[in-house]
Amino acid sequence: MKNCINILLLRVAAFVIDISVILLYTSLVGGLIAYFVEAMELYILVILALIFSFIYITYTLFFWRATVGMMLLNLKITAVGGDLTLGRAIGRAFTFLLSLGTLGIFNIIFLLLSKDILLTDYLTSTRIE
Repeated sequence: MKNCINILLLRVAAFVIDISVILLYTSLVGGLIAYFVEAMELYILVILALIFSFIYITYTLFFWRATVGMMLLNLKITAVGGDLTLGRAIGRAFTFLLSLGTLGIFNIIFLLLSKDILLTDYLTSTRIE
């Protein structure tokens, strides 16, 4: 159980770092857009954040095997039984966004039940080491 909690804490810390990167980028780009567009609705920023999140997660996982938050904490993605394909990176990005929408509750429950992986790992046949 102690290993389960350590894994969860490291992944939550990486998640917080990644969300900070996403929010910083979205704020900067949103600020530039708002400077040139008189009235910008909040939903445009939300859509921009979702698009950037998807691209950020997919790109960093596919090319670097880790997001910025994961790199800072020495975590890396590995594929179970093969290479980390673009499809798996897209799957992780999609499940990351779903995790945001559910506040990560399904990932936490799955981690507690399985003792070593999150639902995201299971669905994409990947692991974080």
